Amino acid sequence: MAITISFPFRLDNRGIIQTTTDESEHYLSKIRSVLSTSVLEKPMDPLYGFDMGRSLYENIGSFIPAVKDAIYRAVSLNLPDVSINDINFIPLNEGDTPQYRINILVDLPNNKNGNISISSSTFSSNGTISGSIL
Repeated sequence: MAITISFPFRLDNRGIIQTTTDESEHYLSKIRSVLSTSVLEKPMDPLYGFDMGRSLYENIGSFIPAVKDAIYRAVSLNLPDVSINDINFIPLNEGDTPQYRINILVDLPNNKNGNISISSSTFSSNGTISGSIL
């Protein structure tokens, strides 16, 4: 396996770019890259990325299915050799503004499994939190 730059991009304490030769980490980095890029953010590939914006205007009952759909769409469109096994929403608190952590379980092309966690927040059109992922 080739050496690839680790995601997120970072330097060690000597100022050297962090890299990896681990094939699983390479694929997980690709998934993190897709999920941390908004659709239309890359001018030369406008469909690349995670369309979290579709869930911005969803009410709380539709928030989780909208986010799941956006994750499935982003991974299947941009990384067809990776398959999602499951997406779990783990509640961090309850109430009017519930918060979640999302764990995404994937099958990687090297026949190994991987796990990615997402941290983000979603706000409704009036500026209030309709759902939150931490």
